Parts: sequence; C-alpha cells; structure tokens
Amino acid sequence: PAIRDTIRNLAVVVLVGESSLSPSVKEDMLVDAAQRLNGSVSALIDEQTTLGAKEAEAALLEARHNATRLVLEEQMLGLIGVDAFEAASRTTELETQLQAAFLTTARIQQLSLVNFI
Repeated sequence: PAIRDTIRNLAVVVLVGESSLSPSVKEDMLVDAAQRLNGSVSALIDEQTTLGAKEAEAALLEARHNATRLVLEEQMLGLIGVDAFEAASRTTELETQLQAAFLTTARIQQLSLVNFI
C-alpha cells in the first residue's frame, strides 16, 4: 500500500501542476498532496525497515540451517565411514548383551515364591 500511495500522490502532484486551475487552488491541492506524499514516504520507510529486519532474520536462519546441515553431514560420514570389522565386533557385542538380557528375563519369569520356599 505504501508504494501505491506514494505513486498516487506523485501523480496528483504532476496532474495538479499541469492543470489549468487557479494558482490558489493549485497551491492548496499541492500542499495537501505534499502532506499525503510525506505520509506515504514515511510508510514506505517503515516497510523498508520491516523488510530489512525480516531479511536479517532470514539470513540468521539460513546460517543456522547451514550449520545444522554441516553437523548432520559430518555425523552421516561418521556412520558411513565405520570400519567393517569394528561394526561386526560391535554388532556381536550388542547381540551378546541382548542374549544376556533375554536369559535374565527368562530366569526372572521362572522365579516364584513356591520355588523359593
């Protein structure tokens, strides 16, 4: 709206200047148009300020996004770059721990107060 108002007020100034109205009427119309033009320029400056703040926020979010992307890429490379022997031994270790947990769970399920007495 500020751009539209600025253009409209500029057009009024041009049309009034080229019109065949009396000088006093022209002066009144030009003063009014100048005041409205001043208001629309102020609104335009406010919109530029808001746009600048949003651009700065977008730049900050882009920087955060890029930093996050780099961290995730490094982690992915760490996962992909794991030595096959290391991965196999870690998998075997986890399987052993899982089997031990299952065995413990099975023994706990077999416990009862009757068997204890």
